[in-house]
Amino acid sequence: MKSFLRMRRQCSAAQRQIEEFRACLAECQLVDLGYLVPKFTWCNQRDAPNTIRVRLDRTCATLGWQAMFPQCRVSTDVARGSDHSPLIINLVADLKQDDGRCNKLFRFEAMWTRSTDCEELIQALWNHKADSTAASRILQRQHKVQEGLIGWNKSNFGHVWRRVKELEEQLVKLDTDPISAEGRLR
Repeated sequence: MKSFLRMRRQCSAAQRQIEEFRACLAECQLVDLGYLVPKFTWCNQRDAPNTIRVRLDRTCATLGWQAMFPQCRVSTDVARGSDHSPLIINLVADLKQDDGRCNKLFRFEAMWTRSTDCEELIQALWNHKADSTAASRILQRQHKVQEGLIGWNKSNFGHVWRRVKELEEQLVKLDTDPISAEGRLR
């Protein structure tokens, strides 16, 4: 009887905390941003049939914030070294070209600095003549360096990030696929 009463008090306390949290969200005028897939953010890391997956983690924002970022999308990434999947908040929709392809954001890769000719390439591309205002010259030079590094990356490193993306997609599939009763993925 004592354990039943203790469990009942614990459930009441948990319910009270949930209600207080909801009241706090309402008082701060925060709303859940929702999510794309996968729909679970936490896993107990146990084999079937004891596997539990739950959506514990959430992202919240005000209506004003949502109005500033109407194309915001929330998704999860593969849990690495944790039982929680990280949430990814993408503030803008994918940029599409006229032909439907996505414009890729340019990112300087740290691995490039390990190559001896990287700095020389950047110097040569940056010193390219550009005729216009100072601000326009900087943008032209930046664009020239970006284009040059993209081509140089393809010829020197190949499609490293494509392979990384393929492996990450496999991890997502493994993370989201149902687990059979035998503990194997279907």
